[in-house]
Amino acid sequence: MKHRLILFFILVIQLTTIQAQYSIGMTGQLNIPTAEVQRTGTFMGGGNFLPKEIMLGDRFTYNTGNYFVNLTIFSILEINYRCTLLKTGYMAHESKLNNQDRASSIKIRVLKESKYYPAFALGVNDPDENNDMQSSAVYGVITKNLLSSQTEHQVAVTLGYYHPLKNNSRQEGIFGGIRYIPAFMKPLSVMAEYDSKGFNVGATAKFWNRLSLHLFTREFKCISGGIRYEYTLIL
Repeated sequence: MKHRLILFFILVIQLTTIQAQYSIGMTGQLNIPTAEVQRTGTFMGGGNFLPKEIMLGDRFTYNTGNYFVNLTIFSILEINYRCTLLKTGYMAHESKLNNQDRASSIKIRVLKESKYYPAFALGVNDPDENNDMQSSAVYGVITKNLLSSQTEHQVAVTLGYYHPLKNNSRQEGIFGGIRYIPAFMKPLSVMAEYDSKGFNVGATAKFWNRLSLHLFTREFKCISGGIRYEYTLIL
């Protein structure tokens, strides 16, 4: 089984990619947001497998998953709605994934990246006080591409800070990451990041300009992955 996972991970790395915060369906890296947004009118929808090591917190002692929809408005505003599967004993002899918790995220790009300045964005995850996803936080984040447009290699760095909105939030403190797109396999994107609670390493892949896959590991203890469909409604 481990050999199959490794082979699948290598296969994903060989394919084309797009940047997005795949774990919840927002623009970003693997499990952290960036200051980037999608093109105006871009719709995204998909789902993810989320092992318990990714979820953290006391609530999730089991592997779960989510599904989401996302829309970018005017290239400065991105909104996201998602549902995370919950295991309960409702109408079942044993606990099953038969319920879900709804959550949302909003990101506003305040400053677009220029030659001398990074992009800057503000966002919020799970602002609903009745939500118990343990990821409720506001954040600020900057992203800067380090190499010039004439350089075929691309490197971007992201740095941000989570301020939790609840005492039990698992998003708290500094987060950051790096994204590398090599010239010899463009637009391959390999990413490494610290999401305020742990380190993630992985890659993404895009097929037919519409369908994207991702795969990443959290400190080589588990594998998370998912699929996403993307379509630009406004050209």
